[in-house]
Amino acid sequence: MNHPNQLLVKSYSDIALNKEDTILSSRESTAVSQSIGYTPEEIALAPEESNLGLGCGNPFRIVSVQPGEVVVDLGSGAGFDCFLASHLTGRRGKVIGVDMTYEMLSLSRRLAKENRFRNVEFRLGEIENLPRRCGHLQLRHQSFLQQTPRLP
Repeated sequence: MNHPNQLLVKSYSDIALNKEDTILSSRESTAVSQSIGYTPEEIALAPEESNLGLGCGNPFRIVSVQPGEVVVDLGSGAGFDCFLASHLTGRRGKVIGVDMTYEMLSLSRRLAKENRFRNVEFRLGEIENLPRRCGHLQLRHQSFLQQTPRLP
């Protein structure tokens, strides 16, 4: 691994692979998520395996996501916020998760497929170097970008 944040990448990769000696126990995920502002109802909307308890707050308390919008989640991990945003954007909207580890992408993509989230996709990338295909986006919250309307 030749990455400037090698330890961080390895830690998140190990969590995605559900290794025993990681920095966080999956048994704590629901409690952690509730402590940072997610309701039990919101937690129940996402696949259980996507809730790793690694978030830093509930962006849906700050950002109002509307049907039909395009949302990008930076540092999407196993896709927890993406799956919640999927319910808000609806079928006409789109949610793009960007993560820096192949293991998290593999996990989130598997969960999206198994749970039939058709308006969610996951891409490899770093916050400092986003994939070009993220289009015209504007910052709406610490980890969310939303599509900027094109002017005529």
